[in-house]
Amino acid sequence: MKEWLLFVLVLIVGLSMLIAGIFYIRKEKGDLESVKIYRVVSLMGVVLMAGAVVY
Repeated sequence: MKEWLLFVLVLIVGLSMLIAGIFYIRKEKGDLESVKIYRVVSLMGVVLMAGAVVY
């Protein structure tokens, strides 16, 4: 049961980081420094989601 709860939690956090990163990349597309930061946040979300699925 704990494994499923951890899987769902990490998947939700990763997905929300990915969505937030994409949203703010589009919102702040004129500021290149912000785009770099939000790109890293999006990639961290993808890594979390991939790690949850692989684990």
